[in-house]
Amino acid sequence: AELHVDWVEHGVRAMLAVRGGVAVPRVLGSRSTDVMAGLGPDRLAAGAHVEVGP
Repeated sequence: AELHVDWVEHGVRAMLAVRGGVAVPRVLGSRSTDVMAGLGPDRLAAGAHVEVGP
């Protein structure tokens, strides 16, 4: 499947929920990214491919 997300004009966060979860390593028990703290997997970029769980 393919997902297209436009530029966010208002706000500072965008969230994506996927049934089965995203297949990335857990950091401190979470699979989320905190860019300012430098924790978690890399943030998504244009053309990114994301593996999802079962």
